[in-house]
Amino acid sequence: MNFSKLFSVLSLTLLPIDALAQSSALQDAYQQFPEFPATTVYVGKEIVTMNPDVPVAEAVAVKDGRIVDVGALADIEQRLPKRSYAIDRGFEDKVIVPGFIEQHLHPLLGALVMMSDAIISIEDWETPNGFAPLAIDQEAFRSRLVEAVEGFDTSLGRPMMVWGYHSTWHGDMSRAILDELVPDVPVAVWQRSTHEMYFNTLALEQLDITDDYIQSWPSQLAISQADLENGHFLEAAFWEHVFFEKFAPAFASIDRVMDALEYTQDYYHSNGITTLAEPAGPVDQNAQALVAKAFGPDDTPFNFYFVPDGRTLGGMFLESEGPERMLAETEAMLGWSEGRTQFLPKQIKLLLDGAIYSQLMIMRDGYTDGHKGQWIMTPEFFEDVFDVYWDAGYQIHIHNLGDGGLDIVLDTLDAAMQRNPRDDHRTVMVHFGYAQPDQIVRIKDLGALVSANAVYTPTLADKYAAEGVGRERTERMVPLADAVNAGISISLHSDMPMAPAVPLKFMWAAVNRVATSGWVPGPDQRISAEDALKGITIGAAYSLRLEDEIGSIETGKLANFTILEDNPLTVDPMKLQEIGVWGTVLQGRVQPVPVESDPDDRAGIELENDDQILEAALRHARNKAHYHDHSPKKLKGLPAFN
Repeated sequence: MNFSKLFSVLSLTLLPIDALAQSSALQDAYQQFPEFPATTVYVGKEIVTMNPDVPVAEAVAVKDGRIVDVGALADIEQRLPKRSYAIDRGFEDKVIVPGFIEQHLHPLLGALVMMSDAIISIEDWETPNGFAPLAIDQEAFRSRLVEAVEGFDTSLGRPMMVWGYHSTWHGDMSRAILDELVPDVPVAVWQRSTHEMYFNTLALEQLDITDDYIQSWPSQLAISQADLENGHFLEAAFWEHVFFEKFAPAFASIDRVMDALEYTQDYYHSNGITTLAEPAGPVDQNAQALVAKAFGPDDTPFNFYFVPDGRTLGGMFLESEGPERMLAETEAMLGWSEGRTQFLPKQIKLLLDGAIYSQLMIMRDGYTDGHKGQWIMTPEFFEDVFDVYWDAGYQIHIHNLGDGGLDIVLDTLDAAMQRNPRDDHRTVMVHFGYAQPDQIVRIKDLGALVSANAVYTPTLADKYAAEGVGRERTERMVPLADAVNAGISISLHSDMPMAPAVPLKFMWAAVNRVATSGWVPGPDQRISAEDALKGITIGAAYSLRLEDEIGSIETGKLANFTILEDNPLTVDPMKLQEIGVWGTVLQGRVQPVPVESDPDDRAGIELENDDQILEAALRHARNKAHYHDHSPKKLKGLPAFN
């Protein structure tokens, strides 16, 4: 800087106005004063762009939150006007990749799970209470439960909540078992699906759950799903009564839910995520407002998108008031967008068959033990709702797990294409649990996409090869290589809390397919690191129709980057999930991990009725739980598959 010129400018500002007006020196000094750089050029050890025309770069220039140039530093400097930019070498020892995109998760249900006093589940979790390693057998679960109870503060006046129990891994559970394991502390064990809860005697007494209380319920279905002797409550007994009337008032307050959402915000950011989406978002504006309060303010380190829940909207309006009302209510949700939480236009989520964790997906050849899968939407209802949204020009995301269910999806899509052909419809096969070779061909031919939960394979393969599904079909669980080889665009997601929202773990799972035991089911279904990285960047952006804005490091797109300590395309594939995340850049704003935010700056939306909003949020979480039930039994109100 020329300090003599600066001194000249400062001196002139002390002169009277008349003198300034008569002075040509002021104009001369300002003309020679250095301009404040409008552009920042970030230099990386490596920049992986996911743009096939310029796959790697040395530097990226950012102005007003958008990328204005990418390439070699010397070339960028030649193209930019002098004194218009500043070079930032803070990432010179880092790897810059496009900002990670979490294509599918559920924030309110995830927040409730993160509120648990202890998490003891079938995979590793980072929690507000620290790292919770997996427990994959009965002994591990019970010993961890006893250990966790030792540190619980009984003065809270509520039961200790433990989430993650699954009978397939952890064996039997009952009131008597809990009384034996933890006789001196009130304990509630929340099944991993969030559909069931077990209480010990102290917890039942503390919450005043008695036979008289149960018999007062108006629904015989709910009464039949309550087993006081075993301290076990499921489905309607749990969600409609015990949870809302007894457990939630003691456990969940608006402040605790907000704290949990704040934790998940930091969790997503610490894993390099700059964009998230919830297909089947809230149909109640109160529930949406709670997420918007947490994630809507500008200092949120990511953008969050909702896709409306077509199953619920169809049930509410299609038969009773007709397709026009259903579509009008869907469109009205665009007005709920607030700040960094937005609804994606002309996109909808439908659900077909039951969840993979429960072995309730519809399988072509059934199950080895003879049990049946379940529908979330009957095929007839699914087709009716699908056709309305299809004809209205919507992109449709479809929850589907089993190859039998996939047949229904593809038949419905095929019929719609025959009746009303559409280009670039981007119908998404969501979760992609099982698909046969002939179905892969149909997905490609019909112009559909795949969004897969690759973590299913390492988590479930060992048990499913032995029980219910069998080894041969387990080899084809989440057949991503078939999809990639067919030229189908793929994305990856967690469906959190069905898996941790850790994009590098999605990559690791898709590239390695290593089960907990070390077995590699279906090694021919492993995909390359590059294809896996596409699945959490440009492929995920494409599946949400956001590829013109995000997903790759290209001129004109938003400057959303994830900053890594190593290159996911060249690191040892088994170390993908170990790569450190330095932080992110969101629309040009540099955000190291962790970001400290002032709670007073996160006021967000005013919430006029906390009780009403909390109830709406809990009911939305309940609805998400219905899609992920984990025990092989009939879903509430839905017919079995025969």
